[in-house]
Amino acid sequence: MWPKWRRSVKPGSLRRRLYRRVGAAFAVLLVLLGTLALRYADTASERAFDHLLSAAALTLAGSLRLEGEAIRADIPAAAFAMLAQAPDDRVFYRLIGDDGRTLTGYPDLPVPPAVGRDPAAAQFASLSYKGWPVRLVAIRRLLTVGEKPRWATVLVAQTLEQRRAFAWEMGSYAVLGLVLLAGVAAGILALAVREALRPVAGLKEVLADRDPSDFTPLRQPVPEEIQPLQWALNNLLARFEASLTDTRSFLADATHQVRTPLASVIAQTEITLRDASDAQREQLQRILRNARAAARIANQLLADATISNRLELAPRGPVVLARLCADVLNDRAAATEATALRLYVADDASADAAIVGDSDALADALRNLIDNALKYGPPEGPVDITVQAAAGAVSITVRDYGPGLAPEDRPRVLRRFERGSRRLPADRMGGSGLGLAIVQRVVKAHRGEIYLADGKGGGLSITLRFPQREGA
Repeated sequence: MWPKWRRSVKPGSLRRRLYRRVGAAFAVLLVLLGTLALRYADTASERAFDHLLSAAALTLAGSLRLEGEAIRADIPAAAFAMLAQAPDDRVFYRLIGDDGRTLTGYPDLPVPPAVGRDPAAAQFASLSYKGWPVRLVAIRRLLTVGEKPRWATVLVAQTLEQRRAFAWEMGSYAVLGLVLLAGVAAGILALAVREALRPVAGLKEVLADRDPSDFTPLRQPVPEEIQPLQWALNNLLARFEASLTDTRSFLADATHQVRTPLASVIAQTEITLRDASDAQREQLQRILRNARAAARIANQLLADATISNRLELAPRGPVVLARLCADVLNDRAAATEATALRLYVADDASADAAIVGDSDALADALRNLIDNALKYGPPEGPVDITVQAAAGAVSITVRDYGPGLAPEDRPRVLRRFERGSRRLPADRMGGSGLGLAIVQRVVKAHRGEIYLADGKGGGLSITLRFPQREGA
């Protein structure tokens, strides 16, 4: 026995749930990757431009020389040529002697505090100069006169427009790549989810295409994760088949156990009536009427239960309604000695029009309509049955010429055990209130519609309308 779920499962689409959860995880991953990509772009741009700035400073430092006790500098053009790759940036420089005096350049260009701590290393700093944010590099150059060391300091600063533009360009390409990756991943996710759910859809199609009477176990090859579902379905099919078998047995037994005693009572009462006295005749007739009413109610109850089984289990095929009506009318006329049953077929197309359905269930529905019309119509009749095909549908109309049915009663009489306010003639038995309910159930099972209306000239007209079989 399968364990019960301890955690409630929310209804909804499993496909959308997978999309949301996997998509949310992937979105978080994309945000992290995008953030890392932008940071890497900033770092790469910083390193590239710092390298150029350092190279320019080294070139300037290489131009320093000693002339006697004085430090001189010949500014080479190559020192700033490499920084010309950033034409929108401004470049500032300053050469400082060991005595702190500015040899050339911008005398107010500030010296970073860390300069001098490591003479062999370039010192970088980010600061503001003349209102612009700049990146500055400081390099110290050792000049020797005899045995006396002389230190000179080279400062080069550059504004940040180009390096920011370069970082933004690199970051944009990285983010664009991630967006394209997200699109490809979304497509792969959709394919993966569809492929993962394909076995479930396969089970649904197998069950939808099955004949209603087929309860054999499912043999569809499914992944391991779907096998518990398949086993549960097979278990349900087996239990359902056993339940239907019990129901069929009960219906068969009930049919025999109920009809046989009632038939015996009716037969014995009819025989006794032949030799009964006038005083006994009235009581026997009352017994006979009640027995026949009980038999009718029992038959309709059994018919109601039987029709439910038929609609679920019986195979369906093409049914020509005009032919079905002719067969039912012939049987009904012979059984009831009714001579006022008239069948009308609108045209040749109506004579051959067919629907897809269960002929036995449709015949039961038509018999109920005819019995209802005979019961409430005048003794001399007639009852008209018309078959007509039009606009992709086939209809059967049964009309009597009795007292009709009040409009407010029409929805009610289609429910089980409900009757209208029409009065029966004194010599006729009332029904069980199941006839029209059975008719409506058969009509709905065949995707049809039922209409109740006043007949022209009086009486009640009941029309059953069904979709016509394709190709018919």
